Amino acid sequence: MRAQHKGCVEILREVGRVFVDFLDTRRSYAIVWLEWGSAVREDVWPRYRAFTERIVALTKRTLEQGQREGCVAADADTESLARLFASSSQSIARLQLSDVDPETISRFQQTVLRAIVTEDALG
Repeated sequence: MRAQHKGCVEILREVGRVFVDFLDTRRSYAIVWLEWGSAVREDVWPRYRAFTERIVALTKRTLEQGQREGCVAADADTESLARLFASSSQSIARLQLSDVDPETISRFQQTVLRAIVTEDALG
C-alpha cells in the first residue's frame, strides 16, 4: 500500500496544528526552547542554530515541492520563506504561552501561510 501524498499547503497546515498541540502538552519544553533562542551562549547557541537550520531545511524542501505543485511562486526564495515560517513559530509560542485565544493564533498562522503560498492554493 502506497503512502498518501500530501500537498505543500496541507503539510504546512499540519505542521502548524501539531506545533500548537505540542505547545499545549509540552508547555515547559516551549519555554526552554524560547529561552535557548535568546541565549547566545557558547554552550547553547550552536545547538539551537543547528536545530533551527534542520527545520529550515525541511521546510525548504516542502516549499520546493510547493513550487512544483504551483502553490508557491516559481521565483520565490524558498530558503527565505522557510526562515519566515520557522521564525513565526516563536511568535506562535509566545501567543500560546500568553494564553491568547486559539482564534487569534489561527489567524496569525493563516496570515503567515498567505505570505508563503499563492492565494489560489488556499482555496
